[in-house]
Amino acid sequence: MATSLKILVTGPTGTTGRAVVKELLDRGHKVTGMSRNPQHWGVHPDYTPVQGSQTGDVDALTEIVDGHDVVVSAFAPSHSYGAETYHGIVEGAWRMKVAVKRSRSQPYLIYIGGAGKSRMYILSLNPSANWRNVRQLRKSDRPRNG
Repeated sequence: MATSLKILVTGPTGTTGRAVVKELLDRGHKVTGMSRNPQHWGVHPDYTPVQGSQTGDVDALTEIVDGHDVVVSAFAPSHSYGAETYHGIVEGAWRMKVAVKRSRSQPYLIYIGGAGKSRMYILSLNPSANWRNVRQLRKSDRPRNG
């Protein structure tokens, strides 16, 4: 691999986040996992657990985001919250966007989420270039090297 990136993954202990962290570590990146209990992901020399929340204080979130090249949000609140689940997702997305824009490092922001196990959507945001891309992940998509 040409370049090792410093990547923040929110929701590292969930189903999607766990797979994302493993893949990033397998590719040689430095990963920071942020959640209520990020240590539950496991132990790896290139994995740093940080306790935090996308729905928490924006200033604290900005401090966590700063210094990363990429932020991958695999955040999904528990469905046990019922109607509050949607509010948590929207509020968390807004707070993360604000934190990325405020951070000195201006990392790329990638959202991974979906509606059911067969649909996964990726949102990429480059705050300094002011562009965005949203598309459904297809089964034919293949991992890229690096």
